Amino acid sequence: MSPQFTIQPNPKVPFSVVYEDEFFIALNKPAGVVTLPGQKHLYDSLLNGAFARWGKQLQNLGKKRDFGLLHRLDRGTSGIVLIALQHDSYDHLRQLFESRQSKKRYWAIIAGVLNPTQGICMVPIAEIKKDGRKQALLVPPKNKLAATANHHARKSPKRSKFSQAIPQRLKAQKASTTYQVIESQKSRFGVSSLIRCEPKTGRLHQIRIHMKALGSYVLGDFEYAGKTELNQFMKSKARKELALHAGQVEFTHPNSQQNIRICAPISDNMKSVLNDLKLSSPSELNV
Repeated sequence: MSPQFTIQPNPKVPFSVVYEDEFFIALNKPAGVVTLPGQKHLYDSLLNGAFARWGKQLQNLGKKRDFGLLHRLDRGTSGIVLIALQHDSYDHLRQLFESRQSKKRYWAIIAGVLNPTQGICMVPIAEIKKDGRKQALLVPPKNKLAATANHHARKSPKRSKFSQAIPQRLKAQKASTTYQVIESQKSRFGVSSLIRCEPKTGRLHQIRIHMKALGSYVLGDFEYAGKTELNQFMKSKARKELALHAGQVEFTHPNSQQNIRICAPISDNMKSVLNDLKLSSPSELNV
């Protein structure tokens, strides 16, 4: 451990810089890299990699401000992670996130076809621990149709059910995800769709569990979907990768107060998956 840094710098952690100025940075995290250090990943997280380049600024922000880290992505999810470099920048951006004044857009490849092709899922989400790991759990309100806007997927291998074992006194949090189907195609692996979605809240595994609520799933998500043919195909392309990419974020710049939009291209591997499924790459991310 470096004597001057709380987090060990590691220049070997892979990532690309999609935006940088004196106030914050935006990194494109590859799938398979954890966002911050933890059990079994003390030295190979994205934050370890960031400390190798911006260590002095991040150490100065301290643990109270998460060393500049403004949000996280699941290990299997790729895309934009914002990290502040100054105290005021962190406070400004954090306030935007908490007040939902920023926009995060994700692209995902899912099983089946959502009908209608655009809508909103508002099923509450709770967190439980299973085998020592956090897992999201759907907790439907009394009016299920109002929560899901009666949206279900067609041609999915298994319809979502709300008959899960819900522990007593489980605290569910409101969750909202808008979605839009960009394209649907049938391949030898089955029917799949490319969608764009925008989580209005930031719950655990929100997009993944909301796809389950809609009767679908994100490709590569064995946790919420199991060993389907499409998941096995995704595993053959990338063992621990989800077909989920945080490709765009939009917010007010902490210094200039101008609206800023940052985009991150999808990986070559995800492009290959899209090609095999006869789906097109999202034009918004051809940067």
